[in-house]
Amino acid sequence: MRLCVANLPRTESFHLILQSLVINRGIHRIRSISHLVKSENESLETPLSIEEPNRSASDCLARQLPQEDVSFLVNNYTAPALAAAYQDREHTLRDCALLLREDRIDELRNLLRPYQDFTLNPNYKYVTPYTEAFSEQHLDRIRKRLTRLPRQVTKACSRRAAVVIPLCMYENKPSILLTVRSQSVGKHKGEVCFPGGMVDASDRSIQETCLREMEEEVGLKPDRIHVLGILRCDWSNVASITGVAVTPVVGYAGDIDKHSLRINQAEVDSLFVIPIRDLVDGKNWSRTKNATPVFHGGPHVIWGLTAYLLDYCLREVLVIGP
Repeated sequence: MRLCVANLPRTESFHLILQSLVINRGIHRIRSISHLVKSENESLETPLSIEEPNRSASDCLARQLPQEDVSFLVNNYTAPALAAAYQDREHTLRDCALLLREDRIDELRNLLRPYQDFTLNPNYKYVTPYTEAFSEQHLDRIRKRLTRLPRQVTKACSRRAAVVIPLCMYENKPSILLTVRSQSVGKHKGEVCFPGGMVDASDRSIQETCLREMEEEVGLKPDRIHVLGILRCDWSNVASITGVAVTPVVGYAGDIDKHSLRINQAEVDSLFVIPIRDLVDGKNWSRTKNATPVFHGGPHVIWGLTAYLLDYCLREVLVIGP
């Protein structure tokens, strides 16, 4: 098993991976893998091999982990994420060993406390109460859930687009911002959608596409949006609805006043917000087998791709309830 990475940036800890490797399986089962991670001053263009030729098979990290753990990591994380997590874990274990050797148990306990959060167990979703929606703790859960969503491998699509699912606080209520397309646009006139558009060749990333389009359509500056991650979904399902591969990005805009937003009338007819409490109320949804769900609990009916992405995000990422 080989992880091919190039010029990896330093990233924040991937707590869920660390939790799986360190807490669930036990620290005693994990050997040092410092040989896998080069120093910060070295390039990481060389493939990183989990199996070293000079080490015995019994010492191989891949052979020490149960097959289901390896499959879970490979299916849910990119190579850069795994490499960064291995590096973070090595630093954490080194700090733990130092604290234990010096008998600084209270500090050791505090260091390990973040890894005792089992609310992201693959078989259990912690339901965030309405009163805690979009709090720092909830945004952190959203970020982690977005990271662990399975990657969907499907055929390449020539047409690419990106949308933002804008989480926000409106009149002190956790809400989601949506727009109604203008009657002057070429397609999907008058339909409800998230801010977004087609990817330009000049765009450096999907995130840049989303933030650019959001500013153009509703006037929200990029620095107002806290990007939480990409909502990875099955492109084959998305393409079957729209004919375009749409990548949704989840972002938090904080407190907004929709009346102060600047609407681009050439693209957007109007905008509106729907409180999360209404969105998670099952009575406001119509569901039919082999069809996308329809939301009819707001000022406009939401259907098609927008309803599909909204429903998926609510169920798999936001997970809010009483």
